[in-house]
Amino acid sequence: SDGNYIHIFLDDKQHLVRVKLSNFISQLPETNFVQTHQRYAVNMSKIDIVGNGFLVVRKEEIPVSKRYKMTIENLVKNQG
Repeated sequence: SDGNYIHIFLDDKQHLVRVKLSNFISQLPETNFVQTHQRYAVNMSKIDIVGNGFLVVRKEEIPVSKRYKMTIENLVKNQG
């Protein structure tokens, strides 16, 4: 996200939308999406790799901050 703008990446396109990330995330299903960092949120089904302090989604490294690390670890553990 860039301030009040977020970049939404879909399978075949991307969108730039003027909305706060926290407001956007609050409208998404909690079981599918998780915030990983102050500036990032991901669809759990798109995560390829869970690393130490990062995720990989479609060959892109997404940071995981200390604030969200335990949440990510618990969600991943509970999914499989």
